[in-house]
Amino acid sequence: MPPTFQALLFAAEVRAGVPIKIAFKVPGSGDLTLRAEGPDGAVVEVADLVRHTGGSDWQAPGEEWGGFWTFSAPGCWTVRADRTDGTRAALALRAG
Repeated sequence: MPPTFQALLFAAEVRAGVPIKIAFKVPGSGDLTLRAEGPDGAVVEVADLVRHTGGSDWQAPGEEWGGFWTFSAPGCWTVRADRTDGTRAALALRAG
């Protein structure tokens, strides 16, 4: 079974060109790399990625991380997560 990778968006919608804070629950251990691949091969990296170490009441498996994203174009984006222990996961978002 693939790892569970969940996202919590801090906005009502994802819009191209507008920064959005997204928190993730990511299984596995070690460092985390996040990147989003979108329309026409566009790639977006997360800004200000931080691992949350307490104070959250979000009940889901995995460690909680948060950062800011600005998706450069409308359309479907795939956010990929890679941990140093080899855990990999992905989720899809649509930017309007």
